[in-house]
Amino acid sequence: MKIRIVHLIESVLKIFPWIIYIFLDNIFLRKKYLKKLLLYRPDLFESYFAWKPIFFPEKILVIIKTDAIGDYIIFHNALRVLCTSEKYKDFKRILLGNEVWNDLATGINSDIIDHFIFINRNQFQNPADSYYRIEKLLDLNVYSVHTSIYFSHSRENLSGDWIIKNLTSSNKIGSKGDCLCQTYLERKIGDNYYSKLIEIDTNITFELIKNKIYVEKILGNQLNNFHFDLQRPKFENDFKEKYFVIFIGASASFRRWPIENFVFLSQFLIRKYGNKLVFCGGNEDSESVQSIIYQLPKDLTLNLCGKESLYNFLGIVAGCELLVSNETSAVHIGVGLHKKTVCISNGNHYGRFNPYENFGFQDVKTVYPDSILTLTEEQRLELYANGSTIDISVISLDAVIGSIEALLNDYNL
Repeated sequence: MKIRIVHLIESVLKIFPWIIYIFLDNIFLRKKYLKKLLLYRPDLFESYFAWKPIFFPEKILVIIKTDAIGDYIIFHNALRVLCTSEKYKDFKRILLGNEVWNDLATGINSDIIDHFIFINRNQFQNPADSYYRIEKLLDLNVYSVHTSIYFSHSRENLSGDWIIKNLTSSNKIGSKGDCLCQTYLERKIGDNYYSKLIEIDTNITFELIKNKIYVEKILGNQLNNFHFDLQRPKFENDFKEKYFVIFIGASASFRRWPIENFVFLSQFLIRKYGNKLVFCGGNEDSESVQSIIYQLPKDLTLNLCGKESLYNFLGIVAGCELLVSNETSAVHIGVGLHKKTVCISNGNHYGRFNPYENFGFQDVKTVYPDSILTLTEEQRLELYANGSTIDISVISLDAVIGSIEALLNDYNL
């Protein structure tokens, strides 16, 4: 009996989907407690969402980017170019993103994005929590989406291809990409969900360049003025003197240079340059920073770990004289703000996210283990493009100091 009722409702929606348009879009979904009822039986309305773009077409662009903070920062300029292009400037633009960079995205991109939807990646990718995925999908499917773009060169199943598969969009664009986050079979299956797949030469590895080519192929024209540049936010602080920013955190342990090295480095910076040192990172880094500050002059140090939003951190970096950081999102922020930046890296994803200096960025120095430096560029790409297990602690203090001095060789003491 229940199956017959479901089939009857589906049949009605297929033939007369507009019957419930006013009810569903303007009444049902405006009430959160009623919306939850829909989430328990989304199959009843699949036909409606599939037909809606045909009967109620709208110029809506959905851009999907659910990667980490650093990926979003590198993607920032591509997003601006897409949204302000002749092709999409008259569209209503929706960004589906990762909640970890919520305040940064809303802070610097509210002028080009009409509506933000953020997901918790862990919850979204939990196979047991289909309710959360369907709820987020419903937030998108209430719109009559004309074009959807999954902006990732390493597509994922649940936070990318699954959305594209179930999103009611007339045009679905994705990257042929690589298999870093999928098996070959998973990617082949996912390819079927797209109306257009963009292929980029595999010899091109640097993410910024791949983003540029991806946007060019979407828009159908060459971009001559594609720059990596973050908008500088208006930022006021109590720093009356010059300061350096030290970022000791990283998402993985293999990216974290030893704390004792940061102690010696901090002592050197104060001794030679005399600038204030502002330590930044997450809440989890605060205790380690305190152990560093304990060994330094208190009037020349400040611990801001976990105390500033990501958007405010952008402002802190914008005002600094130098940024020293493990290989993490802070490096991309420093480069995007054209600040003198030293990146300490074990070579992870070599050629994709670093070294910036190989691509014309003159204010960046990336410090690698000696074992990487002795290799040719071709060997580095072959061995470390997809990851590195080299212990970052083998990078010497002298190597980092040498890079800092090279950047600050004309610094006015």
